Amino acid sequence: MLRGLRVVVMALPKCGNCNTNGFECVVAKVHNYTFPVCLIQCTACGSVLGVMPEYDAGVLAHANQQELLAIKQRLDRLEQAVKQILQKV
Repeated sequence: MLRGLRVVVMALPKCGNCNTNGFECVVAKVHNYTFPVCLIQCTACGSVLGVMPEYDAGVLAHANQQELLAIKQRLDRLEQAVKQILQKV
């Protein structure tokens, strides 16, 4: 038997409208807002409990890192070519 061991049980979040504890993310477009958002809503009654961006900007930036690096390399080569042309003029 373990003495002095405490078990901590966290409360489950509940909907403020119907007191159930099932939630889902529903992607929605918001009027006058550029990007889609994820509405956190109750699966039982549909009440919206929170809103968060559908896309994480950090994840998107990391995914595009290789493409951005390739563009930078092309621009560097273009800059060198322009410098060579200007030296001949």
